[in-house]
Amino acid sequence: MSTNKIRPFVGLILAGGYSSRMGEDKALLEIDGETLLQRNIKLLKQIGATDVFVSRNDFSEGSLPDIYPHQGPLSGIHSALFQSQLCYNSAPIIVLPIDMPLLSEDLLICLVEAGLTMDNAVHYIEHPLPAFIPNSNLTREYLEAILSDISATKPSRSIRRFLTRIDAVQLSTGENDKLINTNTPEQWCDLINSLSRN
Repeated sequence: MSTNKIRPFVGLILAGGYSSRMGEDKALLEIDGETLLQRNIKLLKQIGATDVFVSRNDFSEGSLPDIYPHQGPLSGIHSALFQSQLCYNSAPIIVLPIDMPLLSEDLLICLVEAGLTMDNAVHYIEHPLPAFIPNSNLTREYLEAILSDISATKPSRSIRRFLTRIDAVQLSTGENDKLINTNTPEQWCDLINSLSRN
């Protein structure tokens, strides 16, 4: 099912972390011969994203560099909103973390449709990501202010705080099992073993 018949939106994959707990680049971990990065790009295209931005620590083809480097995931969101403003008439964005390998089309479509209908940021209860974020002047200005403030603390740049500040709506879901994170080798092994049993 594609949601772009309602209104265009852009996808953003946050894959710029250092994967220190995993010990290797999480974006390049594979399931059935497909990397998590490839899976997320395909997922976003399947739900109708006009374009897909990838926030990475490198300058590989297709990567969207941070305007404010080394400031965490908010910097990737900030850059994607400005890129969307320039290229796609300020289309809203749906943001995916690289470390949720079980995300489904249904979960993302629900976020996009709710966000477009309410014209508001939305995410699932207890899960700040994935999130749908409208591309407004106020949101861009807030991110610009917090990221350019050299005195800002790490907690003030958290995604949870950002979503609270922009009055994001929290949705419930019966698919919490598809919102698991895999941040360590042990969690990844458990996931792979679970998938092999199914």
